[in-house]
Amino acid sequence: MEYRILRKFFAGPKNELQDLHIIIAELFIKLEDLERENEELKKHLKKSKNPKKNSSNSSISLSQDENRPKRKNLRGKTGCKLGGLKGRKGKTLQMVESPDNIIENFPNFCYCCGNDILELNSEFVGIWQVYGISKIKMEVTEHLTFKKVSFCDFETKSNFPVEANAPVSYSNKIESLISYFHAHQYIPFK
Repeated sequence: MEYRILRKFFAGPKNELQDLHIIIAELFIKLEDLERENEELKKHLKKSKNPKKNSSNSSISLSQDENRPKRKNLRGKTGCKLGGLKGRKGKTLQMVESPDNIIENFPNFCYCCGNDILELNSEFVGIWQVYGISKIKMEVTEHLTFKKVSFCDFETKSNFPVEANAPVSYSNKIESLISYFHAHQYIPFK
């Protein structure tokens, strides 16, 4: 409310009713402005209290996150049907002659009656093979350097290989693997 109107109102009894109407009209305008501002602040507060959930601020998985970056297919459409051409011979994994491990799987109990059948004779049924990668094991290679004194009394020292660039360091293979996992598989450095 503006004070000049109040001063005018209290200054004298000229037209008191008209001045009161002006004050009331200004108060109604101010009230409407405050109600509008209050509604906007309530909406803003509601948004900040309940932000839209995504994979970075909740337990929603990345696959269900609506805001995840979409991968764009770089291949153009060819118009061909999916799959191999007719008459093409398929290629699949082949069994190896000598696998690294052989595990014999015998049934321990009858799937029908539940009795123990571990001691009964068994009959061979078939072979399946599973390709896999064995445990990755950290391997540390120690490089020793030696020196020799030649006939001319010159001391010659052998050099360390290029990949041994500090007293303790990672090999090129490990650095490549870390780069691959981080840049292509999106696994964090931790």
